Amino acid sequence: MQPTTLNYVAPGARVPFRWNRRRVVGFAAVLLLVVILTPFPDVKFVSEQIDPVTGSMSIQTTWAMGLHTSAGTQVSPLEKRLTQSHIAWTPAWQMLGRRHYNLFGNVTTRECGSAPPIYHMRPLMDEFVARATDEELRAFVNVMQSGTTSEQSAAISAACERMLAQLRAEVDKVSKIECSFP
Repeated sequence: MQPTTLNYVAPGARVPFRWNRRRVVGFAAVLLLVVILTPFPDVKFVSEQIDPVTGSMSIQTTWAMGLHTSAGTQVSPLEKRLTQSHIAWTPAWQMLGRRHYNLFGNVTTRECGSAPPIYHMRPLMDEFVARATDEELRAFVNVMQSGTTSEQSAAISAACERMLAQLRAEVDKVSKIECSFP
């Protein structure tokens, strides 16, 4: 048996730290877990609102420090026509949704409100406004402002049915013209 010499280090002396592969991999794994599991604060909030009378939409961006940077309004054809015809209404903005974004631009939270009945009419709004008279628009706005949700849904259904009936009549008229040619 051979004697082994001890590498005795005097108290208070510094021992050099050596990075070996195991320590590097372990440190990287712990760092990766910390980065993945740490919730990053939300830095941007995008809110969408809708006017339940006209269907106009408002989108507003707010940053973490309360800075409002961009606010845009998508004016509906109904609101444009009401303004043109001098028909009064009172907008009552209602939250449709809100998204929270973190530093990396990822959506962290989605908030949803309930859509008013006019929201479902937005794709047909151009046709409805073009075909409605001022009196029909006044009656429609009156129901949308002061009616219950079921009355509003019924008014939208009636407006869509009336518009579809007019479209069917126009299609029939055009088909008769096309068929009358030899």
